[in-house]
Amino acid sequence: MVCLHWDEIAKGQGQSLAVKLYQAVALLRQRCHGDRVSFASDEVGLHILQPFGEVEAAARRARSQGGGRLNGDVLGACLLLPDAAGAGVALVQAFCMQRDGTSEERAACAAALLERAIVEAAVLKQTAIGVAALPAALSVEGANWLSAAGFDDSEAARQEQVYGRAAAGVVWRRIGEHDTLR
Repeated sequence: MVCLHWDEIAKGQGQSLAVKLYQAVALLRQRCHGDRVSFASDEVGLHILQPFGEVEAAARRARSQGGGRLNGDVLGACLLLPDAAGAGVALVQAFCMQRDGTSEERAACAAALLERAIVEAAVLKQTAIGVAALPAALSVEGANWLSAAGFDDSEAARQEQVYGRAAAGVVWRRIGEHDTLR
């Protein structure tokens, strides 16, 4: 799992690892979110991503190029925005996942991304965290991933945790003392 702040990406020169990873994430986000992709918050958020190992990345690139596509070197990623839904209320946006992974790989990656987002939000003294609506291609699997990570999409959860300050389709979770790095 890798976390990148914008300053690490911005100061990287063309071929730096941070820039290469950001480019792979940008490609994956475009593929997952289509015409709804946005990079407007990239400079203020924490980029959380799960890159492939070198050998696995090369094998996946070779397979995707054979099919006329270009896969990046990242299995999944998301963007954590502290205080985005109000003071102390973080929001996860731009959640994306490679479609070529097995359902087990995708579920494990989603769990790791969500866990890291929760931990990073706790470090930043956030009291709740929401995940913005997932792209259609991830909505079915994603509902299971979010539920397993303790997120709730009920009206009661929205009202209790963020007092209705965020858009519809966001699922929420309180952040507690147990949400720290393990």
